[in-house]
Amino acid sequence: MAARTGIVTIMETLEPPRGERLLEFWYRLLTGFYFLAPLPGRELPLSRRIGSLCPREGVETDPYRAWARLASPGEPRYDDAMAVEMLQQSPVSPSSELGPFRKQDYLDLPDEPRCELILGRFYVTPSPTFRHQAVTGLLWRRLHEVAQRTGCVAAIAPLDVTLADHSVVQPDVIYVSASRLEIVGDRIEGAPDLLVEVLSPGTSRRDRNEKLKLYAESGVREYWIVDSIERQIEFLVNDSGTFHVALPVDDKYRSAELPEVELDLGELWRQLDRDLPHPG
Repeated sequence: MAARTGIVTIMETLEPPRGERLLEFWYRLLTGFYFLAPLPGRELPLSRRIGSLCPREGVETDPYRAWARLASPGEPRYDDAMAVEMLQQSPVSPSSELGPFRKQDYLDLPDEPRCELILGRFYVTPSPTFRHQAVTGLLWRRLHEVAQRTGCVAAIAPLDVTLADHSVVQPDVIYVSASRLEIVGDRIEGAPDLLVEVLSPGTSRRDRNEKLKLYAESGVREYWIVDSIERQIEFLVNDSGTFHVALPVDDKYRSAELPEVELDLGELWRQLDRDLPHPG
């Protein structure tokens, strides 16, 4: 059968499609419903041998030949392309098992669409809203000011953060303390001290479930979950692989783990009001 998402279908059977199923396969091939990710010439494990759809000279135009490429028997090598499952949203009941993909698979993908590798599964990153970017920029500027005074580093998405071979993420804001700058290179290889995710409709479930679990288990010292609509921030502090809530005092938050980090919540939301457009 086919494992479907809103972006990609992976065909997991060697049985050729017939009738309406063939028409559906052909339509999805022509309309780009398949995501074709270039891969180097290397064999894939049997469990992930899902086929090549794209010859070097272009996408196969005959549905039967395309299916034959997808489901060819023997020990094929995937020199051209493979279909890759990408999720738009986290499942309501996430699997407790790791997905099949790893860091090298992530690095083999093209730049678009933007995605993250979380616990072995690919997730498409939706385009952010103006409000999302405004609050992300404000939080980055405040952490950047702290970083400049203290010799730390603050960065803003998109920037790859490798937390494990099964997880490469692009948090909205990243903060690395001066004592851990060795993890910062072209990408970040290891757990930053502080990660910030600003909620949006397409990512909120992921930020509160898979990423929360991943960040806690990876040793991220603090995780801030920002709801710019409700004007709330959950300040989560890691305690032996489990996050616990830390509360601000008098509308100000001071990190116990990172004492140089302070955030005036009242000023943050007032500045957001000034930055948002007010038509008319």
